[in-house]
Amino acid sequence: MRQTDDSLAPMRPAAAERNATADEKRAGPRLNLPAIIHADEEILVVDKPAGVLSVHGRGKHPILSEVMKSLGLVPETEPFRIVHRIDRDVSGILVVAKHDRAHIGLSAQFTVHSVERVYEAIVWGLPKA
Repeated sequence: MRQTDDSLAPMRPAAAERNATADEKRAGPRLNLPAIIHADEEILVVDKPAGVLSVHGRGKHPILSEVMKSLGLVPETEPFRIVHRIDRDVSGILVVAKHDRAHIGLSAQFTVHSVERVYEAIVWGLPKA
């Protein structure tokens, strides 16, 4: 699976690229919102923002399925079967199965590595030696 259309993953301004107001600074970090970039009867393809957990974990961090349901992006009754995960502090594309058959098939593809994963990073400055 390779994402080739850059228009499907809209860029979000980094905190350093904009001037936060005093109210925004007092409110703390702002949560970028997830976006559905593909949906059909079998799967959802979701742009997960940094700061959101893919699955339940430690701490009181927002969880992708709960955020999407609270925003009305998916119905409360919609099954949400994560096929793979990415770390909380990483943004990226996730595949979510809508039913057991899709989950089993997609999980098998990730297990045998027949799905191509592409990782990209934007880096500012130089690392310290």
